[in-house]
Amino acid sequence: MRGECHRYSRIMEVAIINSEKDLYQTAYQEALSACDKALIANPESATAYRKKSRVFWRRGEEIISTNQDPTEYLDKAIEMGQKAIFYNDKDIYAYNNLGNAYLKKATYQQKIDLDPEENLSLAAENYLKAIELNPNFAFTYNGLGLVYWRRGAYLIENDKDGCPFG
Repeated sequence: MRGECHRYSRIMEVAIINSEKDLYQTAYQEALSACDKALIANPESATAYRKKSRVFWRRGEEIISTNQDPTEYLDKAIEMGQKAIFYNDKDIYAYNNLGNAYLKKATYQQKIDLDPEENLSLAAENYLKAIELNPNFAFTYNGLGLVYWRRGAYLIENDKDGCPFG
């Protein structure tokens, strides 16, 4: 069942890349269903919660691209990621997913002129935890770099103190 959740989450990603909205929607529903089945079989499955977090994060990402509010999906991604870490606090992928969800939430906040600092800080915190657990996990460095870039852009746009560029 965990394999099905993974398979459908990958189909979602391909559908996003190819802009295949119908395939994406079907894969989204199937991925959630597969994750839910895995959680029925094992309610303490950190992997299933992590996969479900990724599904909601990807859904939030897709929603942002349509200029809609992704908060509902990103909050679910965060909730599922936190549950994954509760059951396995060494899961670097769960920390990375949490970082991604907080970063997307901050990105949306910037887009609608809200202060993204809290979510940027939470994203950085989760990326740094993943790096602490595995310093060779390259995706996390990419996410952390995006956090620093977004933070710098926000400070520049809003003429805030602490801007590293003067």
